Amino acid sequence: MSDRPTLDGATILLVEDDESLKGLLHKYLDRHHSRVLVAENGEEAWRLFQEHAVDVIISDWMMPKMDGKELLARVQSTRRGRGTPFLFLTAKDKLEDLVDALGAGASEYITKPFHMTELVARVQTLLRMKRLQDDLRREKMRLEDELQLAQRVQSALMSRRSEPPANLEVLVHYQPSRFLSGDFFDLIHVGEGHYGLFIGDVTGRGPAAALVTSLVKGFLSRLAPGLTDPARVLQLLNDHLSEVLEPQMYVSAFYGIFHAGRRTFRFSNGGQNRQLRLSGPNRTPRPLYIDGSLVGLFPGQTYEQAQVELEPGDRLLLFTDGVYEAAGVAGEYEGFEWLQRTAAEHASDPLDRFLLSFLPRPETEGEIPTLEDDLLAAAVEVKG
Repeated sequence: MSDRPTLDGATILLVEDDESLKGLLHKYLDRHHSRVLVAENGEEAWRLFQEHAVDVIISDWMMPKMDGKELLARVQSTRRGRGTPFLFLTAKDKLEDLVDALGAGASEYITKPFHMTELVARVQTLLRMKRLQDDLRREKMRLEDELQLAQRVQSALMSRRSEPPANLEVLVHYQPSRFLSGDFFDLIHVGEGHYGLFIGDVTGRGPAAALVTSLVKGFLSRLAPGLTDPARVLQLLNDHLSEVLEPQMYVSAFYGIFHAGRRTFRFSNGGQNRQLRLSGPNRTPRPLYIDGSLVGLFPGQTYEQAQVELEPGDRLLLFTDGVYEAAGVAGEYEGFEWLQRTAAEHASDPLDRFLLSFLPRPETEGEIPTLEDDLLAAAVEVKG
């Protein structure tokens, strides 16, 4: 059995304008079990690269019509080309030429004269690297496909909420920083004209945070019905979560119950930001806040609650801190000042435009802004 190194049937694009060297290279590479495509200049090589799936490119630098450096630039300008190893085989032996080539994106650089065994060994190394990169790329695509599926499942799950009463309009916007979100909103028909409004922000991001949001939603669906005391609901939720969450996991939560008949809003806070209430003839923004511990850290926590009267035309803005971060505002104090200013400026806008005023604007139409943190905002308006 031969111990000659093999190139495993790889497709190699050989670009060389010297006929004798080109023939010698073609023959030698072919003996090592590779498929060789031959071009005598960069222009012909560019055409072959576009027509064939190429594993490695071996190219001279100085050639007529299109030189090797221009060919490299064209190859690098394509998505496929950026993953294709490019080896320069050239008489240009100065250090600055080597640095220039590697800086332009070349994978390897061999100067003439050279040993054929060295060339094959380097090509083998490039092929191994390419196979690893291809495997990583396929695995990345597989994981992204799974995450996109999980995102659709989470979105469908989180969109399942009770219908609001006739005198309450509710608009919600949420956007994960990645595929999956740790922020969520829920509207729960508690019973007898009572409707619960819940926002939660799970520590961390990604799949782990998304799993906890599903857990919280499941607990709420069992705990909230029949209970018109929001502080009691947060207490029960805290006790349940503290039993099952890892020590570093917790939820910052705000839960309020709207009575459709009396138009009262009773609320409790579990480590969430100050929320916003707009009331009076000019919809003056006012903080909606009561102190409370994070949910899920320690069992046995108790929570306080407060109540406000709402009139037709009054609004609530319920949100997580991703709204501050998306606006580029650092710190809760500065963030809440920005929130109040923005709310005052857009208080007379229709509810959908009012909500949009707190969301990041894309640089180009149709683009989804990239976020550092999950974002959730819900705008609520009391009707007559």
